[in-house]
Amino acid sequence: MGVILFVLVSGRLPFNGANEKEIMRAIVYERAYLPETLKKFLSPEFKDLLKKMLIKRMGLRIKMD
Repeated sequence: MGVILFVLVSGRLPFNGANEKEIMRAIVYERAYLPETLKKFLSPEFKDLLKKMLIKRMGLRIKMD
């Protein structure tokens, strides 16, 4: 859900790479960053929600309820 929300808001994927192997490496080792130009339009609450939705460890990620 976090990736979908990220794409809807930013218009791009949260992890980049030239091929599938690079994208998978980015998913494991890199953080998703919103473009600076977009951050100023988002509320602190929304940025917090998105950050919590993109936590990689499932046990730490925000729950739907």
